[in-house]
Amino acid sequence: MATLISALQKRLQMKRKVFSRNTAGFTIMEAAVILGIVGIVMGGLWGAASEMYKSRQMQQGLRQWGTIGNHIQVIFANQAGILGRAGLTQGLDRQNAFPTEMRRDPNKAVGILFHPWSSKKYNGNTTHGSFGTAYVTADSCSDGGSTSAIAQPCFRITFSELPRWACIRMLVMTSSSPVAGLNRIYVNGRSQADMVWDGITGSGAPLSIAQAIAKCDNSDNNNNYIDWIHVLANSG
Repeated sequence: MATLISALQKRLQMKRKVFSRNTAGFTIMEAAVILGIVGIVMGGLWGAASEMYKSRQMQQGLRQWGTIGNHIQVIFANQAGILGRAGLTQGLDRQNAFPTEMRRDPNKAVGILFHPWSSKKYNGNTTHGSFGTAYVTADSCSDGGSTSAIAQPCFRITFSELPRWACIRMLVMTSSSPVAGLNRIYVNGRSQADMVWDGITGSGAPLSIAQAIAKCDNSDNNNNYIDWIHVLANSG
């Protein structure tokens, strides 16, 4: 009898050990491996989501730039140019030259405009000057000593406060598929040395990524700016 009881006790102890081993949960090593896998998956998802967001911003920025240029051409068709017109950005905003999503207040056409990469911290005085980070000015098509100077009046579309990656992509995209009337592109300056694309003299080849990286080199990586000079077609 004593032998039988001893055998039963041993069998019960073995069952307890097996049960304890199966219900102990993950070891530290197993938990570390699982957390590592989760981190890799989350990192991949975050990277994909970030790239999708940047892609949407780029599509929006390109659409805004193209819309502005096309609308100005229509507004000033068969007129004697736009040189010397004061408050040009505000006046164009009142004529709906800009997509309404660019306005600080969609219901107010006051010429304070923002592109997709703007911080939108406009304080009414100094943060972005009087124009926001996207604006239009008249241009003579002869400044900066450019050999592409022509007699027709031009206008300048400026996107300021661009992060470096957006500056690079906008340069590559707009130089690869220029809209009608695009004359020159400047980056981070308005002298001859800052001109990176010339559509008149034949040096209007698309910019490579390496060229764009070299040009979008503002010491403040989030404060690059691009000027696109457009010829005003059909001016009177």
